[in-house]
Amino acid sequence: MGALCGRCSLRQDGPPVPPEMHPGALFLAVAERPGDVEKKEGRPQVGPASRELFNALRAVGLQRRDVSYSNVLLCLRSGKNGLEKAYRQTALERKAVEKENKARKAAGLTLLDLPLDPHEACKPRLQRELEQFAHVIPMGSMAAKVILQTSTGINDLRGTLNERGTLDGQTGKVIGEIQKLLPTFNPAHVSHQKRWRSVFVADIARAFRWFKGTMQWNEPRLISRPSAAELQAWLYREPWPAFTVYDLETLPYEKDTKGDGLYDPLTDEIGLVGFARPGLREAMVVPIRSIKSLPTASSSPFYTTTELRDVLQVIADFMQDGRFVKAGWNSDSYDLQVIQGNFQRWFGVPVTPTPRLDGILLHHVVASEHFHSLAFVASVYTDAPAWKNDDTATNAKNDEEWQKYCGRDCCITVDVLAPLITEANRIGAFTPRHASLPSLLAVEHSMTEVCCGLHRVGMHVNQSERLRLEIELVESAHKWRGALFARMTEAGIDVGNFNDDRKKPEELKRRAQDDDEAWEDRLTKTTDARVFNPSSREQVAELLFQRLDLDLADNVQEKDLWTESGERSTNDAVLRSYVGDPLLKHNGVSSLVHALRMLRRATKTHSTFVHPLRPAWGEPRCYLHRDGRAHPSYRAFGTGVGRIAASEPNTLNQPPNVRAMFTAPSGYSLVDCDQDSLHLRIIGSRWRIPSLQEAYLGKPRLHRGHRMGPHELFAELLYGDRFMK
Repeated sequence: MGALCGRCSLRQDGPPVPPEMHPGALFLAVAERPGDVEKKEGRPQVGPASRELFNALRAVGLQRRDVSYSNVLLCLRSGKNGLEKAYRQTALERKAVEKENKARKAAGLTLLDLPLDPHEACKPRLQRELEQFAHVIPMGSMAAKVILQTSTGINDLRGTLNERGTLDGQTGKVIGEIQKLLPTFNPAHVSHQKRWRSVFVADIARAFRWFKGTMQWNEPRLISRPSAAELQAWLYREPWPAFTVYDLETLPYEKDTKGDGLYDPLTDEIGLVGFARPGLREAMVVPIRSIKSLPTASSSPFYTTTELRDVLQVIADFMQDGRFVKAGWNSDSYDLQVIQGNFQRWFGVPVTPTPRLDGILLHHVVASEHFHSLAFVASVYTDAPAWKNDDTATNAKNDEEWQKYCGRDCCITVDVLAPLITEANRIGAFTPRHASLPSLLAVEHSMTEVCCGLHRVGMHVNQSERLRLEIELVESAHKWRGALFARMTEAGIDVGNFNDDRKKPEELKRRAQDDDEAWEDRLTKTTDARVFNPSSREQVAELLFQRLDLDLADNVQEKDLWTESGERSTNDAVLRSYVGDPLLKHNGVSSLVHALRMLRRATKTHSTFVHPLRPAWGEPRCYLHRDGRAHPSYRAFGTGVGRIAASEPNTLNQPPNVRAMFTAPSGYSLVDCDQDSLHLRIIGSRWRIPSLQEAYLGKPRLHRGHRMGPHELFAELLYGDRFMK
């Protein structure tokens, strides 16, 4: 069928599963590989997971015969990790052939063909099939990457509209028919993680509309640079809408030493303010600054000083007009802080939009386990193009492009809010469940207000304690690095013979303690690029899965076993599983992995939590502000389980020893009010469980001299004496 089976390492133990072609099919659905049922039946998409695909097809009126089916790989290697071992085998065979080809080249002999990865060997066959179809749906990460020739993960690719065709070498224009491709999840992935079912169904429906030419997207009309009178007439135009969407595009007040913007809602400057409303396919955009303007610019290139002040006064009055709901995306967090700070600087008083509705919080109530970016939600609820893929918000070529982007943002937010409000009403998100309780959406807004306050206040960093931790972590890293190399040598592994495509770095200079990169150099860099680098995912994967030939880790969730690009993961959950494996303890491999794990922990703790808080404001990856505090960005919608998330820095997942860096500034005290194990507190109180009530209120119980916490007490209730022993 055109596949290069003779150069493939898969070595199938049975016939391949051929594609299933139907005359007149609307599109070709390409999955990653056949499963056990497909191999047995000799047909693609007949296993249990295929129900997800056919349910989605039926939703748009299609049957099995209306679609053709294939896979990136037509063969299946049986046995545990069969496909993974085939890829490893290819890497080893390729290395041996490359070595032989060097000798053959020196002797003037014909070079041997390199072994191919299974997907490379199958690619000519797949390409021949793809050429027969104008419409293709790649399903899953491998299918999307191979067909679209990209390294982007499926979470970012799914739902996007991709077009390609043959280009004329002279004119650069597409010759012949354009092929349309819309990637989505693998049905097998959806069958294991049901939270993606609605997204998968939406992707298939979106592809169906695109292929049939019935996409429902109209580009909005842009009204730019209105006068104060024109803006007021537009905002107060009757009939009054259920909500008015607003959106901000901002510019950073400062840049770091590499020229990248230091974005922070407390200091960012408003560049554009956009408005849109239901029923009008248009957006009103007020340009305050040019995207090319300097942070120190005091005047607007679009308005005189008087005109700008009049326009800003109209915006301020409308934002505080209680008769109109002001809606946006992340408008209760980032946009709110930017508006308050900018109007404080302009008029001397902060402006707070009231009442307001944040679409991102609405989506968190409706679909807490999904992603909450506007691009993701728009791909599920609308036919909007992928307008955010090229970073126009920060890298627009000119003001016209920037303003068009802002107008699209506003109109797409209008489009997604209507179905979200309907769904939120269906589940009662606007209505309190009890007279004494707020509504679900009110709770979301309250939590976001807490997050904004936490960001504004910040956390004071004790630099003496930070430097002590830095030195301690560097010494720990060197200790575990020595232990790791010793264990590798004992296992017969040459630590100086690892693949690395980097250029050999220059001899490193010994630098002063306060140099930005000195500690990072001592932790991770060496003078020889081939020496094993524990910070390299590729080299750690080579050590674990090629040199040590370890199977897939046990007792690890499926999502932790693989990277987003579909490769074997080397994360801490995987390493921890290997450390606890009795068989690996017996042959000494677990002690090697333990040393690797401890080295990576020290290195990560240093580079993620300690080094970024050095007093070097303006340097890349420095999270310490001029006031000597860290100001993390907190999000109430950052996790699926309802916990708050934090970034730059992540102050919620810090090792306990790192927390000593954060102290009260002079004249203040820290108060500890942690609602840890809140679910167990509720359980113990609601059902009056004595041991759990004692854990919080009574005399603590001890086990082997240590206080038993609520988790230990709860586990004892479930498992009894076996747990304690």
